Amino acid sequence: MAISNNDVKLYESQRLSDEEDGGGRVTGNEVIDGNVNNLFQDISRIDRTIGDVALRKAFIGISTDNNDTYLGSHLILTEPPKDKNVSVLLFNTDNQTDERLDARDRIESYVVPGIKANWELVGDQLEGQRSVVGYQREELAIPEIGEVYKITTPDGLTSQFIRITAIDHSSATFTYHYGSQYVDFSQRKLDMQISAPLITTFIGAPPVPGTPEEETSLIHGTQIADTSRYYGIQPLSANITSGDLTIKAESVYAPLVPSAKVETPLLDQYGGYTGKTMVATADTTRSVSYRFVHISESQSRTYLQRGALPKTLSLSLEGGTFEDDGAGNLLHKGGTNNFSKLTVDYELGLINVWRASSYYTGTTNATYQPAVAITGASISGAIEITNQNRGFNYTRNMAEAKPRPGTLVVSYIALGKWQDIRDTGAGQMVGSGTGTILFATGSAAITLDALPDPDSAIVFSYVAQNDDEVTIRTGSVPVDDMTFRHTVEKPGVNPGSMTVTYVSSGANKTLTDQANGLLTGDGNGAIHYAPGELSFKLDFLPDSGTEIELTYQQGNSAGGEVIVSVDGQGVMSGTIPGAPLLPGSVQLQFLVEQLSNVPSVSKSADDWTTYETTKNVAKQVSDGTAGGWRGVTGVIDYQTGAFTILALENYSYPEWRIKYQRGSYVRRIEATNIAKTQTFNGISITAIAQASNLSKFSKTAGHATRQLT
Repeated sequence: MAISNNDVKLYESQRLSDEEDGGGRVTGNEVIDGNVNNLFQDISRIDRTIGDVALRKAFIGISTDNNDTYLGSHLILTEPPKDKNVSVLLFNTDNQTDERLDARDRIESYVVPGIKANWELVGDQLEGQRSVVGYQREELAIPEIGEVYKITTPDGLTSQFIRITAIDHSSATFTYHYGSQYVDFSQRKLDMQISAPLITTFIGAPPVPGTPEEETSLIHGTQIADTSRYYGIQPLSANITSGDLTIKAESVYAPLVPSAKVETPLLDQYGGYTGKTMVATADTTRSVSYRFVHISESQSRTYLQRGALPKTLSLSLEGGTFEDDGAGNLLHKGGTNNFSKLTVDYELGLINVWRASSYYTGTTNATYQPAVAITGASISGAIEITNQNRGFNYTRNMAEAKPRPGTLVVSYIALGKWQDIRDTGAGQMVGSGTGTILFATGSAAITLDALPDPDSAIVFSYVAQNDDEVTIRTGSVPVDDMTFRHTVEKPGVNPGSMTVTYVSSGANKTLTDQANGLLTGDGNGAIHYAPGELSFKLDFLPDSGTEIELTYQQGNSAGGEVIVSVDGQGVMSGTIPGAPLLPGSVQLQFLVEQLSNVPSVSKSADDWTTYETTKNVAKQVSDGTAGGWRGVTGVIDYQTGAFTILALENYSYPEWRIKYQRGSYVRRIEATNIAKTQTFNGISITAIAQASNLSKFSKTAGHATRQLT
C-alpha cells in the first residue's frame, strides 16, 4: 500500500513559544489541520500597534503501518493571510535541535558588517535607550530610516545590530579645545530612534573636527548577505496563459520584521552630485612648522591651517620622512620611523599620528600645496538592470570624460535599499562592494556585494578631469570700501552738528558735517538733515570690538501737510509753517500723476485699441542750503518758509503704432518725451525750524566686529 497524502503529518516542536528556548526537537504531537491557534497564538492589540515577529518550529513526518519507500515531500503556502498587515514565510535551518534564538540570529544575519559608518556617537549611549545620538560632517549622506548598523564596544566583546526607525537632524556648532585655543566647528547632529533598546552601554565621545580622540564604540554599516532562503506566496499581477515563459507577481519581497514608512522632508539639499574633490588654491607649495598636541594615549594631532592637495604633503617627523598616498595615509619614506600610524584629513588639514610607544608632542616641518574642497559639475550615467545582465561584476568605460580622482560614486539598489561604492582617490573602490579605476583611461571595474534589484539601475556619478572649470586666482584682491547706512533715533539733525567718530589702530578718526549735506574727514558721506538719514565710508578699518559713535544736535521740527497751487506755467508754490527754517534742512515729499497707456491688439491688424490710465509717482526734493533746490528749479525763503518749484517735467510717454510689412503687421512701441504738467495729490514737508534751544545727542551707529585682512 503506497504512502498517501493523509500519511504526511506536521508535528509540533518541543516548545511552541516565542521565548528564546522555543522550538527544540520534534514531538509526536500532530498539528491538527483546521484548528484555530494550532501553531500561533492570537494577535494582541499591542502587536497590531507596534508589530511583532512570531517564530514556530514544526516538522514533517510520515505516519504509516507499512514500509513503503518514502520518495520525498514538500511544503507550500497555498493561501495568504486575509489580514493585509500579517505576512507568513517559511524557511529551513537544516537543524533538528536548534531553538528560537538560533533561528532569530539566522534571520538577522541577512545583513553583515560592512565599512565603517560615516557618523560617530555623541557621548555614551546607555543600556536600555531606544535612541542614539550621533554627529557627522554636513556634506555626508544622512542615515535613512530602515538602515541597519552594527555597534561594537571598544573591547570587541559586545555588539548589537540596530535598525533606524526615525531620524531628526540639524546643524550644530561645537567647540573643540586644541592646545591653548578653542576652535568652533559645525557638524550635523543626528537624533535616531531604533527598533530595539540597547543591550549595553556603548562608549561615545565629545564631537571633534576629525576622528574621535578617545577609544569609542565602533559603528559599521551593513550589507546584504542573503544567508537564508524564504518561501512565501504572492498574487499574480497579470493573467498567465498556456505557453507563457514568464509570469508577473505583485512583488518578490515579503517583510521579515515589522517596519514603518515615514516621510522626512529635506531642506537645502543638492539636487545632484554632492561629492567633493580637492582643488589647488595656489601654484606653489607651502612650507610651515607645526606643533603636535597630545590627544589620548598614543595619539597626537596638529592642523595645517589650510586644506591640502592629495599627494603633495611631505612631513619631517622625529628623524623620519613621511608622504601621503592620496588616500589619507602618511607612508614612511626614509629615516627613523617611531610611529605605528599616521593619517591626514585633506579637507580639514588635520594630521593624526600614533606613536609606537608613549606619545609625541614635538614640532614638525610640513610641505604641501594648499587646496580647497569643491563639488564641481558632475557627469552621471546608468546601466539598466535586466534579467539578462543581472550579476555581481560590471565594467564601465569613461574615456570621453575621465573621472577626477576621488569623485566617482557608484550607486545601486539591492532589496529596495540604495548601496554606494566610492573611489578613494588612489584607484580603489570601497563601500558596498569593491573595484578598481584607471584614471588615465577612465576604465572602471566593480564587484557588488549583493545582486541589484531587477528593473533598477546602477548609477555612475563623478566630476570630470576638466581643469577649465576651475580658475586659480592669486595675488591681492580688491575689496570694496565698507559703507555704513544709518537713521538716527531722533530725526531732525541740525545742519553742521553731526560728528562721526571711530577708532582705527588705536587712534581716533573723525568725519564732520559741513552743513551742506556732506561728511568729510577720515572718510566721506552724505546726510539728509530732516529725516536724519546718513551714509558714509571710512578711510580706515575700525579696530575689532570698537564702536562708531554719532554726535549731533536736534532742532525743533517744522512743516507738515502744506496746501500748494500750480499756475499755468507749471510752477508750484506754498508756504512751510514753523519758519524761520535752517538752510539745508528742508525736504519735500509729494505724489504726482503721470499718464500711461496699454495697447490691446487682436488678430486683425486693423482691430486694436489703447487703454489710457494714470499712475502715481513719488517725488522727494531737498534744499541746497543757499535758497534753492537740488536738481529742481525754484527758490525758498528760509525766514518766511515761502517756496516755489517748477512742476513742469518731461517724462517718457509711450505711443503705440501698427506698422504693416509685406501683408503682415508688426507691433512696435515708440516712446516719446512729452512735456506734461504733473498733477499734485498733496505735499508733505519736513524741515528744521530755527530755534535757540538745541538738544545734543550721542548715538552708537554700529560695531566693528572683526578685523579684515
